[in-house]
Amino acid sequence: MDNMQRNKRSLARDIAGVFSGNIAAMGAVLLTNIVLSRGLGPTNYGILTSLLAVLMVSVSIVQLGINRSAVFHLGQQIIPRHTTISSVYTIWGITSLAGILISTISVLIIRNPNFTALMVTCAMLVIPFILGNLYNSGIFLGLEEIRYSNMLHYLPAYLTLFLSLLFVWVFKLGVTGAITAALISSVVAFVVTTRHLKREFEIKVPAPRNATWSVGKLGIVYAMSHMLLQLNYKADVLMLQKMRSAAEVGFYSIGVSITEQLWLIPFTIGLVLMSRTANDTDNSGAAQRTALLLRIGIILGIIGSIALWVVAPLLVPVIFGKPYLASVPIIQSILPGIVIFIIFRLLESHLAGKGKPYLALWALIPSLILNIGLNLWLIPRYGAIGSAWATNISYASATIVYVAIYLRTMNTTLWELFVPDRQDIEKAKRLWSERKKKKNNNEIQEYDQPQGL
Repeated sequence: MDNMQRNKRSLARDIAGVFSGNIAAMGAVLLTNIVLSRGLGPTNYGILTSLLAVLMVSVSIVQLGINRSAVFHLGQQIIPRHTTISSVYTIWGITSLAGILISTISVLIIRNPNFTALMVTCAMLVIPFILGNLYNSGIFLGLEEIRYSNMLHYLPAYLTLFLSLLFVWVFKLGVTGAITAALISSVVAFVVTTRHLKREFEIKVPAPRNATWSVGKLGIVYAMSHMLLQLNYKADVLMLQKMRSAAEVGFYSIGVSITEQLWLIPFTIGLVLMSRTANDTDNSGAAQRTALLLRIGIILGIIGSIALWVVAPLLVPVIFGKPYLASVPIIQSILPGIVIFIIFRLLESHLAGKGKPYLALWALIPSLILNIGLNLWLIPRYGAIGSAWATNISYASATIVYVAIYLRTMNTTLWELFVPDRQDIEKAKRLWSERKKKKNNNEIQEYDQPQGL
């Protein structure tokens, strides 16, 4: 895709495409979970989730942030693009073997008598293709081929749904059938997207050592930032498990899982923003774009949080049952932190796209320490509600620190970042008029169509 085509492509269209792809994938995953839980029964479904948990932990350890490093290297073209892609595939071979080794050791240590040799073998074979699809997604984002990156979200999800119905419900293959469905889906997605890359680029493995080191070194920094984010997300749950009842942990987990759905839109915006930033040479234009998307993300987050505050008392008992009504005050308590952290996530996506993931560490390390300290103080006194407020304060502190870092790095001001200007209004008017014009044209085309008898 050349520069002219890339410039003409609508930012809003990319965001809408990624958002719709994520929604489609979420729907497919939800349906797959229903299919598997009903088809396998509680015992076998528990065996499946236990085995898959080992795989996902291994993948999270060995993936090393290579997908984000690929976005930056391909966008900035620090080294030739075909060399960067070759480096990613070289690292993929190494991390795949490491993931299989870690998973095998974990299975041997766990010694779950319900794991059969066939189950474990199929599960080990999934690891390289999960990693490969994750890396390919980063490559496509770096190339600004959003359509193919989006495909890697929904294609495996829908294939897994179809094959799970086939193997578990029709052929009655049980847990092994469910894992086989995940394996085939991952392989198909990987083969389709890799063939597309091979048509455009000459991929040679192993890649030059200096290029591989450049991609891997930056990837480790991205991975450290991601790990600290995950610890900030999960520290409260881990500490609640030690200090309160299992039921209270369940209420809190439901509350957090519901409120975090508000991050879907900023997550979508952040992916496209990182891709655009990595490919952008105009720093002032990138800063203006980030500021506009930030203001939109905050407005949508506030609207979504108000709606969730209102509907939570009705939504929770309908979906999860009346016993989970205790999750409602937790949802309402944690919403401020969820909205505030939207600011962090969008600004971090911009600077990550500029190859500066290390800046997030200055905000996340103090935030994690504060989160742990506040949980130790508030959980014994206020339980899950106290943990929610510990999360709010830690998210707010990380956001404040990161905003200060962003302002200094991008040489901008709070006013320019958060206050809408005349250009925002003009852009909104232009988008509205274009949408109205497109709608009118569609109506004219429908009117001109020959009508059936």
